[in-house]
Amino acid sequence: RSMSALLAPTVNSYRRLRPASLAGYWANWGYDHLGFEVFYVHAGVVHKYRPDFLIRLGTGDMLVLEVKGRERDRDHTKRRFLDEWVAAVNAHGGFGRWRWAVSRKPSDVHDVLAAAAADAPGAGTHR
Repeated sequence: RSMSALLAPTVNSYRRLRPASLAGYWANWGYDHLGFEVFYVHAGVVHKYRPDFLIRLGTGDMLVLEVKGRERDRDHTKRRFLDEWVAAVNAHGGFGRWRWAVSRKPSDVHDVLAAAAADAPGAGTHR
């Protein structure tokens, strides 16, 4: 969570600097905790994955942003299930268009957000 806390001001500054690219964001932890979870199976056990941020892009698309400093096998499994979740929600069509991205260090969050905001609707995910 410490890296997520470090990135919250960066996400907020991006919103101020490029107001048309982000329409809002919510931390999925602490005060804003939304309870957004994706279930996944790792090593035969069901777990809950709670991505760090939910961001509404200027296009209206929703971006699930995960902050990761260190990769583990479990993280690949989480993202595989998140990718399936995003595909299913987008196929349903009743909840808007969703995508996901990963920020691996505080210095890349602006680039990750810019890439997501610049993508055409339905262009996919950012890894």
